[in-house]
Amino acid sequence: YMVEDLRGLINGIEAMSHELTPENALPFTEFEEKEEGEECPPLNEYVFNNMMKASQKKRYKYFIGHVTQWQQIWVLMHNEEDIACLQDNNDFVGMGVWPHKDYAAYIQKEPEFSDCMVSSIEVHDFVDTYIPYLKKEGTKIALFYNGEDFVCIDNLDRLKEDIEEELDRIE
Repeated sequence: YMVEDLRGLINGIEAMSHELTPENALPFTEFEEKEEGEECPPLNEYVFNNMMKASQKKRYKYFIGHVTQWQQIWVLMHNEEDIACLQDNNDFVGMGVWPHKDYAAYIQKEPEFSDCMVSSIEVHDFVDTYIPYLKKEGTKIALFYNGEDFVCIDNLDRLKEDIEEELDRIE
């Protein structure tokens, strides 16, 4: 009993330490009430910071898991029709996408994106409409820019397959 009680107490403390509160949330996190299923909940600072420092491979896996779970992909819009593109030092240019509103909002604070607004795309629309259109236009994807680099996606079919495979698994 003593070991189980202690284990339960430790698990409870660990769970509480990862709960999102105004004290551990990112400064731009909004705590307004939303309808259930409307938007993914704000990230806590621990998750945010770890993913911003993660490797490209980890960010790609996190992106696939997060966008399929919450059914949204986040972008920066220059106006109501133009999605911001990103370019790296190797002249790779791609449409910027993020797995969560908080990551896009963080990048939005950079001077070159200050005129942008954060917007979401429903994941099925992204897979069924955006990816085929981007592929037809020859546009690539700059996935999960963290302020230093992004995952260069030039094989849009692979991205589509990975998202669809995860959607099939969870739906």
